[in-house]
Amino acid sequence: MYTYKDLTKPTYRPSEVAKMLNIHYNTLRLKDIDSGGTLFERTDAGRRYMTKDKLVTLLKQHRLWYEVANTDKIDIVYARVSSHQQKENGDLDRQAVSILEAIGDLNNPMVIKDVGSGLNDKRKGLLTLMDKVASGDVSRVCITYKDRLTRFGFNYLEKFCLSHGAKIVLVGQEYPKSAQEELVHDMMSLMASFSGKLYGMRSRHKSQVEDYQLDTIMTGLDDE
Repeated sequence: MYTYKDLTKPTYRPSEVAKMLNIHYNTLRLKDIDSGGTLFERTDAGRRYMTKDKLVTLLKQHRLWYEVANTDKIDIVYARVSSHQQKENGDLDRQAVSILEAIGDLNNPMVIKDVGSGLNDKRKGLLTLMDKVASGDVSRVCITYKDRLTRFGFNYLEKFCLSHGAKIVLVGQEYPKSAQEELVHDMMSLMASFSGKLYGMRSRHKSQVEDYQLDTIMTGLDDE
């Protein structure tokens, strides 16, 4: 029998799955064919693998799964604001409290707070959250709105969490004006960043052209 504590990885090779199900590898291949090839995913190199969720489903079908409440898992309450001014105004604390009050069945809640742009993927709190999720110790990640985690790429983060047995829970009912203002600020920062990179590319190109012209002139002088 298996429980969540036995599944320490997000994905499993076909040989590992066959061993856990106590069936021959070819039998597993036939199961995959019968399912229309939906049991396994494929890497870019074409290698097959099974996600943890699909493995749990198979183990249940083979009566090899023991459903037990995992009291060791925690729920993460994640709050983020863009500026220290918002933090000083109490927006960060109010955001965390609103989540704690909205979800009454939190299990061993861990509160993580961040101050920084939603475009910044190196926020200390976000990295701590991802480490916790990757360890398999998280049941739910509770946030007010999607952009509290990230301004772009939410679907990738959601898939990452699900692959480690964690579900993202949204508790916000109305998009606040402060979040709209943050979006404008982030978009302006993004435009400034790209403008700076474009200017840098043009400057480097101009410098390369000038260096080439100077080398050509100096070579011509040396030949005289």
